[in-house]
Amino acid sequence: MALPVRFTGFSPRRSTALGLMLVSTFLASCGSMPREPVSSNLERPKVKFNQGRMSVVLVDEYGYSLPGLQVFLSWEEPSFYKTSAFTDRQGQVTFSGIPDVAEVSIHHPGGYYSSTVLVPQSGRPELRVILDTMGGGEQMRERERAMLAPRPQTPAPAAP
Repeated sequence: MALPVRFTGFSPRRSTALGLMLVSTFLASCGSMPREPVSSNLERPKVKFNQGRMSVVLVDEYGYSLPGLQVFLSWEEPSFYKTSAFTDRQGQVTFSGIPDVAEVSIHHPGGYYSSTVLVPQSGRPELRVILDTMGGGEQMRERERAMLAPRPQTPAPAAP
């Protein structure tokens, strides 16, 4: 089966019209109108990074550290943010990237503690909090001692 091929030949009219369109398009693209200068404001507002750093140390009414308590830190400016962390074996937790004003809150065995603090943007201040746990700190230590205490070994039965 042969494919039909149709050739109409060369038409000077078509090429002239096509040439005129191309030349007019080229000339139109070269022409320009005087424009008002456009401001290219490439300056961006300076981004302020929060450099504040703060350590929170928790102790109970007897001065013993309180490990494993969750400390919440939140602030509202420049945008709302809330984070939390657990205290280590020394009852300490450190936060960084804090703005000038933040709120510290702690749920502990004796109740709830909340305070608004001013955080300097240089240095490393320490917020030492004495919590009245109403004996809850002592109970926490007793449970920890019981968990860490070695379990008594039952003697093996003697062979006859």
